[in-house]
Amino acid sequence: MIDPFIRKARPEDFRIVCDLFLAAMGNIRLGWEKGDNGPAAEIVKSLYFLPFSRFSMEYVSVIEDEGEIKGMISLIPYTKLFWSDIRTGMGLFMKAGFFRTIGLGKYISLKEAGKGEMFISGLGVVQESRGKGYGSRLLDFSITETIRLGLNKTSLIVEQENSIAYSLYLKKKFIVVSSQEMDKEQKFHRMVKKV
Repeated sequence: MIDPFIRKARPEDFRIVCDLFLAAMGNIRLGWEKGDNGPAAEIVKSLYFLPFSRFSMEYVSVIEDEGEIKGMISLIPYTKLFWSDIRTGMGLFMKAGFFRTIGLGKYISLKEAGKGEMFISGLGVVQESRGKGYGSRLLDFSITETIRLGLNKTSLIVEQENSIAYSLYLKKKFIVVSSQEMDKEQKFHRMVKKV
């Protein structure tokens, strides 16, 4: 048996990584669609292959165990977050059109990261593999990458209703630094860990 290992995402990983991104997005993806995952899945897939978008494979690492991907994490340094969002907006506009892109405008005010931070833009573990330590290993990896790049904090946002993820982040010593309400249904905690 080989221990789980973390590696950079590859083009052939797109299906599982995109599914994990969609699951990690929670209610945010509803700005792209109503109902099934069809439209959102196509959008995320196109952004996965768009260099330096928020969903780009350049920022994604996966945890693999016994030849299967068990989870993923997307890490974007604060210095690249603005341009990543510009690329994502351009990709959304091209793939989803004006109204879906504009529909996500309310998230622009969401403070995600600050100077000197590594931002976790997505973290997901395959449903059948949850509770086995893969999420914890991916968070440890985020800290290692933060230090490797000379940054001093790792940050993320989490929907307040996502109690499982929230509990994991607290266990890994992330602290809530602010909370934001987008509307009655969407409330977020911004969490940070100093390294």
